[in-house]
Amino acid sequence: MHLKSIDSTRINELIESFLKDSSDSVEDVLDEYEGFPFDEDHEAALLVTKPYQGWISLIGNIEFEFELLAEHITRQLNDTALVVSLIDSDYWGYVLYERGRALDEYQSYFLFGNDEYRPVSFQTVDPTMSSSDAADYDCSQHFDKLSPLFDGVTKELLTQTMVTKSTFAEEPLISFLKCSKSLNSMQTCCIRNSKV
Repeated sequence: MHLKSIDSTRINELIESFLKDSSDSVEDVLDEYEGFPFDEDHEAALLVTKPYQGWISLIGNIEFEFELLAEHITRQLNDTALVVSLIDSDYWGYVLYERGRALDEYQSYFLFGNDEYRPVSFQTVDPTMSSSDAADYDCSQHFDKLSPLFDGVTKELLTQTMVTKSTFAEEPLISFLKCSKSLNSMQTCCIRNSKV
């Protein structure tokens, strides 16, 4: 998750309030994701990075309810969060939150997937979209919402990134993050400095 903020102390406070107010304990989360590796003490962790070019990133060691956390934080901060997902190196996506609500969503599954797997979708996605539509996919709806965050990105570059099918979904996801120098640099920093 990438948060448009420079106050990591406030982000930590909001995470703590979210976890205290949440009815789900770590054990409940682990029960939901059976077989997920965890330590003997059932400890869960979130890494909150230092601010970089107006953004803070969160990385977790278990599947926290990032969409609910993004709603909570952006509602309190009255700002923006981008929750990026990667599913088994097969599909990638994001949900853009602003002021406590999902503003935009993209899941590559809906262009390249099949009926064997259905990702979680936080908004209504066109059920008629299929892999045959990938070349004609219009990313205008995404571009209009992302362009304020991604300085200098063109609609053509964003479209190319979204319609690229790759053996490893990390490749188009990296291209997507490179659309923003701030997010790309922060993602690289998180990966290098994280022990999560």
